[in-house]
Amino acid sequence: MLTTGLFTTRVFPIAIRSMREPIRIIPFGDVHYGAPGFSEHHWREFISYAKRVRNAYFLGMGDYCDFASTSERQALKGISLHDATRELLEQVASRQLLDFKRQIAFMGDRLIGVIGGNHTFDFADGQTFDERLASLLGVPYLGVSSLIRLAIDYQSCRCSVDIFAHHGRGGGGVTEGNSINQVARLRGFMQADIYLEGHDHDRWCKPGRPNLVPHMNSKTGQLEVRERPTLLARSGSFLRAWEPGTRSYVVDAAKGPCQLGTVEIQLWPSRTRERGFALQIKGVA
Repeated sequence: MLTTGLFTTRVFPIAIRSMREPIRIIPFGDVHYGAPGFSEHHWREFISYAKRVRNAYFLGMGDYCDFASTSERQALKGISLHDATRELLEQVASRQLLDFKRQIAFMGDRLIGVIGGNHTFDFADGQTFDERLASLLGVPYLGVSSLIRLAIDYQSCRCSVDIFAHHGRGGGGVTEGNSINQVARLRGFMQADIYLEGHDHDRWCKPGRPNLVPHMNSKTGQLEVRERPTLLARSGSFLRAWEPGTRSYVVDAAKGPCQLGTVEIQLWPSRTRERGFALQIKGVA
């Protein structure tokens, strides 16, 4: 799988005014916009919901369009193209880029950033499709993986939630257990509250094994160990599989169909004496 291999960090501030509704984090990826099998119906449903839902923030998870797969990009880099051919390819990629950018421009400053995927295009200036998309939207390009801290403020009280997001890797498993294990593997080398991947087109949210974190009790002065719950999630897809008469790499890989659409991660605030407020994490698939 060919990506930029870039890891980033990002602090994203969120100010809330009410404790009565959740903060919604909605990752979207593996759209494969314009590809054979792209589900325009599910994409329009997502866009409609995203425009009307309250208190929502979005995170791009890669593979937004389907201009060139990993193998095709490697092949293009290995051959010499006429200038006119290269220019034609760039024009097609640019049109697809601008069309997709218009689809999600309404997210504005609620778009946390853009994760890079392996289905992309390499422009002559060295930028990938995903990097240029982020630039046009005025948001950070987060590489193929990013540790994102949501710094949440309510009436001068602060709380944070950490998301470790990765586009995903490998060819994807054919079993649910393999999909879960790949996300759970991220827990082995990065501490976070939410572990999030795309790539394999699965769509699910599941509680993970809690992390043990040290905590200094300000009243007793004792060092304690507390459990911090975690959530594992796959961000879904908008690419149909096994459509009669339609070619798809999903068929080549003998992968089963997945539920189309996205997941939603809800952060429910509640008051506490010690810190002012805390957040309960819930996943909705």
